[in-house]
Amino acid sequence: MVESKEICAFFYEDLGAGSYKCKECSISRKQQIGSCYSNLMSHIATKHPHYEETYAATTGGGGLESFGFVSQETNHRFLWLQWIVERNLPITEVDNELTRSMSKWPPVSSKTLKKCMHTVAKNVGAAIEHEIGTSFGPVPQHPSIAVKKQHLPHSLALFVGRF
Repeated sequence: MVESKEICAFFYEDLGAGSYKCKECSISRKQQIGSCYSNLMSHIATKHPHYEETYAATTGGGGLESFGFVSQETNHRFLWLQWIVERNLPITEVDNELTRSMSKWPPVSSKTLKKCMHTVAKNVGAAIEHEIGTSFGPVPQHPSIAVKKQHLPHSLALFVGRF
């Protein structure tokens, strides 16, 4: 699926300071930083309803992302996340102008980064759950310390898993 940023970059000319000009109808639009291109996308969807077909026909169906590569925006967000997490910094550090001026990455808002953190946690959790499957489970409680012969396979399954 094509990201909103790519569609907006295709249909709009960036005039700077949050202003954009539609290449299809020459209407100027404003867009707040960190609002996920919602204003620009609503204009395209209402005024140019066949924008998806136009985009697909012109671009040939996708860029490097269609071959498994990540977009530059995704890579930059990952780098910001890695920097915040590995240095144990507050997430609001990305909003600091001094921090932004010292970074070679494009600025990102703390709100956007927080959404990314939640998405990463959800996706990693789902991947771990899928990978582990039913390999782990509770070990039955025994009234005595001695391991009974019939419970040994259950105990081993907990430690061995899929190995």
